[in-house]
Amino acid sequence: MSILLPDIAEAECTPLTRQLLEIIHVQQERIYQLEDQVRLQLERIHQLEDEIARLKGLKTRPRIAPSALETPSRPPRDPDARRPGSAKRSKTAELTITEETVLHLPHIPEGAVFKGYEDYVVQDLTIKPNTV
Repeated sequence: MSILLPDIAEAECTPLTRQLLEIIHVQQERIYQLEDQVRLQLERIHQLEDEIARLKGLKTRPRIAPSALETPSRPPRDPDARRPGSAKRSKTAELTITEETVLHLPHIPEGAVFKGYEDYVVQDLTIKPNTV
């Protein structure tokens, strides 16, 4: 972030103005130097905290990847593709579907990417009194 100073006409540029502009320039350079020092010190502090956690046998800070909203989406998962050794029967194949509901979102967040539909079955247990 750099400060953009307006151009000052030579007729208006007094020695005091030149001196103040020089002071601003020197202070801005010092701010940049201090920001770099703080950034380096914070990196060193994080390294030391990770080292302490490792020596104590604790978990280190997680490496969290940035948001992937801007990256292209992966193709939809093939429901028939299974990992080797995980061939299982479909538990919902024998169920009788009594109600079908389509959900509509009231507000879609900005930057959301449509990744296709995926059908799923929800089983509920309804308990109600029945007086005869």
